[in-house]
Amino acid sequence: MKEIDNQVLLIVKYVRELKQAENAEDWDKVIALSDDIQDSGHSIGKAANEIKLTNKKGMHIE
Repeated sequence: MKEIDNQVLLIVKYVRELKQAENAEDWDKVIALSDDIQDSGHSIGKAANEIKLTNKKGMHIE
């Protein structure tokens, strides 16, 4: 869960920076931040899958 929390906080930070970059018309930074947001989203998905797999394994143990 901590990994998901950390990635969500990063996404919030990146979105703020993205808005500033758009306002400044810094398109290279917009692209870089978009990539960072996408990477964080993938990390959240991976962490969620790990949680799901762990829970399924726990169900089999019972």
